[in-house]
Amino acid sequence: SLYLTVIVVVMVIVMKTAMSKIAGQSAVYFKRQQSDLGVVNGYIEEMYSGHDVVRISRANDRIKETFRGMNRAVYEANRKSQFLSGIMQPLMNVIGNLGYVAVCVLGAALVMNGSIKFGVITAFILYVRLFTSQLQSAAAAGDRVFDFLQEPELPDESKNLPVPQPVRGEIEFDHVRFSYPDHPEKTIIHDFSAHVAPGQKVAIVGPTGAG
Repeated sequence: SLYLTVIVVVMVIVMKTAMSKIAGQSAVYFKRQQSDLGVVNGYIEEMYSGHDVVRISRANDRIKETFRGMNRAVYEANRKSQFLSGIMQPLMNVIGNLGYVAVCVLGAALVMNGSIKFGVITAFILYVRLFTSQLQSAAAAGDRVFDFLQEPELPDESKNLPVPQPVRGEIEFDHVRFSYPDHPEKTIIHDFSAHVAPGQKVAIVGPTGAG
């Protein structure tokens, strides 16, 4: 039935559009939630490790206020992401049920007109229910598949030199400079030289003492 097929196609287009909009907004808030959570965890670690300095400088109130702001940002991002992801399934059910109603109403009119038989309506309802459930499952699985396909490939490490044998466990740092790949202009370690003898334990500790 051409008319019933048009209803199904329109329903699928509406469902796909709604899913894309909601999923896009939900992904934004999920990413913001993880980013804000990382900021909060870093701030807690820094304040906890520097607790003595905080207590001496009497900065408790200011630090608590800063933490409340960070925590509020995490809460808002989490609330919005959970709300959007939570309404997706009920919204898909509503759209699917509207499609069933439209198929029943138009199908009944076509049966009364003699254009189709009653069995066509029954078949369409069963097919639409099966199709919408499969569409939702495929959309959820497709997001994971495309996320996997979009992951960057690991760099080629075939040219890396093998570990020398035997290893003595003696390390020499000679005027080492270090910066992160994302910020090459910001040098973290400017000029580091050290000799580590076998059996020694050496740690590089930053100003906060975190690592």
